[in-house]
Amino acid sequence: MVKSTDFIALATASLKNDKDCVRNICKVLASREKEGSQLKRNLNNLLSKFSNDGQHQINLVELNPKIKGLVYSVSSDVTVEDLALSSVIVEKVTTFIQEIKQKDQLADYGFSNSNKVMLSGPSGCGKTSLAIALSNELELPLYVLDFTQVISSFLGTTGAKLADVFRNLPSPCVLLVDEIDTVLTERSNQQTNKSDCGEAARIVTTLLIEIERLNSDIVLVGATNHPQMLDSAVGRRFDTHLCFEAPDSKIRQQWYSKFIQSKQNVEWDKLNIDLSTGNSIAELKLHVESVAKAWVLKQVC
Repeated sequence: MVKSTDFIALATASLKNDKDCVRNICKVLASREKEGSQLKRNLNNLLSKFSNDGQHQINLVELNPKIKGLVYSVSSDVTVEDLALSSVIVEKVTTFIQEIKQKDQLADYGFSNSNKVMLSGPSGCGKTSLAIALSNELELPLYVLDFTQVISSFLGTTGAKLADVFRNLPSPCVLLVDEIDTVLTERSNQQTNKSDCGEAARIVTTLLIEIERLNSDIVLVGATNHPQMLDSAVGRRFDTHLCFEAPDSKIRQQWYSKFIQSKQNVEWDKLNIDLSTGNSIAELKLHVESVAKAWVLKQVC
């Protein structure tokens, strides 16, 4: 348990810009926490991500002016271990990470590593969280394609912007293209007028070409809630596919056990938590937090 004196010491060291002292205090705080506690994991994750000079290893470099505003950075300390994932997905994710980390060794044997993964499944199942966790495990910055800025009503502009993003990303990094079906919809199913249909087809073709040519040092993560809408050529461009199913009781309990570790002041055994609530972990989290916050308000009022 963090004491007020620990907090004051940490604040004092931070205000003095004494990075070594801050690091040492964090180590002490982590050592005092119980095994498996969320705070202990978070502190150890932070300590492992900072080098000896106190600089974060995942540095965001200055973006090329051509893609400023077309992508934005996302950061969090979440790791694969923090997520509630099926054993099948964990195994595939672990292999994917190992291939990237050991790409030079694979090359010695004449093999190229995987660097493109497609995540599919219902909304709220953890696709974005997994992309963030991947960037942390690989110690690479994560950029997200901003479709609101990329998609344009001007003929030919959208494809040009997409090409700019893929050709001017800082390397190495992780690029998340969420809701990728927005631009990679099956070309044969496009039911718009001829000019719009032709433009949509050109956008799909452009993006598929850019994915094919992507720098091997860039990890591409595609995510979709509607895999059936994707163009049939998309699957061949991604070497790893992870399909998220609606969480079963085991996954729900796994998530709940990890979640309550980070909220140890709540008397969870006294709460009536229905772990079957919602169709996704995101909906379950809203339910759990709602019940817990109602309990907290009764204690303080």
